[in-house]
Amino acid sequence: MLTARQLKIIKLIMNNPGIHGKEISENLNVSTRTIRNEITFMNDVTNCILIRSSTKQGYMINDEHLDIIRNIVNQDNENVDLAVYRIYKIIGKILFFEDCSIYDLSELLGLSDSVIRKEINKVIQFLLKNYNVELFKLKKDECVILLEESEIRELLFKIVKDMALENPDALMDILYMLLSDSWVMKYYKSTKEDVIKIMNGEQVYLSETDLSIFAACILICRVRNLNGYNLEDNQISSPDDLYTRVITKLCMQSSYLEQADIPILYNLLHTFKIKSTDEVPKITDFTMLVF
Repeated sequence: MLTARQLKIIKLIMNNPGIHGKEISENLNVSTRTIRNEITFMNDVTNCILIRSSTKQGYMINDEHLDIIRNIVNQDNENVDLAVYRIYKIIGKILFFEDCSIYDLSELLGLSDSVIRKEINKVIQFLLKNYNVELFKLKKDECVILLEESEIRELLFKIVKDMALENPDALMDILYMLLSDSWVMKYYKSTKEDVIKIMNGEQVYLSETDLSIFAACILICRVRNLNGYNLEDNQISSPDDLYTRVITKLCMQSSYLEQADIPILYNLLHTFKIKSTDEVPKITDFTMLVF
């Protein structure tokens, strides 16, 4: 859901193609910088240029994304909850720019220091309310991480799982936020394919939603490892069972997955219902998953 101001900005531009930032700011009684930041944020979190700008021609709706714009204005698109997106985006920035300051976040997100302070408080309250966890604290204007790496990954797994179960179509958007615009997002599809191939070999499968969640969490592990946030290898041995075989094969053939990732992914996989291919009903869309 858009904030009231963001919705007004879009409607003003839709009704007045070529309107300039100064006119919008005067209409909404805010600074031109605020208008620029709001438009940059909306373009960023939707991962497409919804609003184009030109020094001479002003702001215009991008005709290529009129369908998205209409859905936003009508409040029909449940995927574009920008208030929540901002929370996830800040979490991603804090996790991948460890001990970053208020001023770093202000520069990274294009928001004023005062707005960042308010948003950080929202993040802290959101995590306490929904996950009963304190991810970081502010210390002399720096965001200091309080959790161990294993706890960080478990938190990210929960966020991804909750979002996918609530609204599967929004999973990729949230993952994009949490991974802090990581270029390895392109490996999400290949990660799903890897899981499918391995499970085919074991003659088992996951539901489409569970498969998406599992692939997303594997990608989180890969990205965290790639950025140097590794788990400690405690040499914990997992039982010799189906779950261990699947995870071990994934680690063997997937870049940036390590032996230390096996226990946490093993526990995650246990939260899903793995079905035998013998259980597939005659009328099913399962062929979309396994072939």
